[in-house]
Amino acid sequence: MKRLTILLATLLFAGPALAASGLTPHRAVYDMERLQRASGSAFAQVSGRMVYHYDRTCDGVTYNHRMLLDLVTAQGSELQTETVLSFFETVDGLNLRFQVREIFDGVEATALEGKVTRSDVDSPGRITYSRREGVEGDAPETLPPGVLFPLQHTRDLIQAAVDGAVTHNARTFDGDELSLVDSFIRPYQGEWEKAVPDSMDGQKVWTTRVSFYKPDQAEAAPYYETQMRFWENGLSGDFTMETTDLAVQARLTEVEIYDKPDCD
Repeated sequence: MKRLTILLATLLFAGPALAASGLTPHRAVYDMERLQRASGSAFAQVSGRMVYHYDRTCDGVTYNHRMLLDLVTAQGSELQTETVLSFFETVDGLNLRFQVREIFDGVEATALEGKVTRSDVDSPGRITYSRREGVEGDAPETLPPGVLFPLQHTRDLIQAAVDGAVTHNARTFDGDELSLVDSFIRPYQGEWEKAVPDSMDGQKVWTTRVSFYKPDQAEAAPYYETQMRFWENGLSGDFTMETTDLAVQARLTEVEIYDKPDCD
């Protein structure tokens, strides 16, 4: 289970975001349940909630969320997980600060705190950890050139959607691991979730399926997949998250839209 809920929690960072000027600060709440079509999941019952908060200043963006899951195996064993993430990324994509905590049954299992700095996106980045506990393997010290931070990836993904692309490929960094990420994009023309505010009428919306691969296993099956609906202002609707051990359906239940900062 280690890192499993972190994978699930970071899905929104692989989701929508146009550019710093196009993002709408907001808070979104999702109810979580077991994805019924899933096969081979280690858990027979899944319930919980995720609260996602995105905000921005003229210098950068912050995105925080907290996910609580109650899990029950087929044998009846119960597990409660809590995942808390906090990221700050400068608008120019050169600096990233991150904090990640994963808690199982009230006991902290994983803790990551650190930063990444680089002179430009096409140059290597330096990774510095102030805390790295409960994670296997040596800590990465250098980020290869061209790797995208979460905001950069989401910005590029939705720009690809705006441009009419049907695929998008990137390398991303989530605070601990480098991933190869393939996305398939298509316009969405169905009904919207009831929680979406009327002020978003007229927004463009797409559906994407995003697959994550380990760099040394690019020909293998993805270790994590998510399918979501997203709007051009950065809101995610209902989505699914799937790993080899756990599959979750998330349903959007609450949305609060905040004012953008005046950076002119």
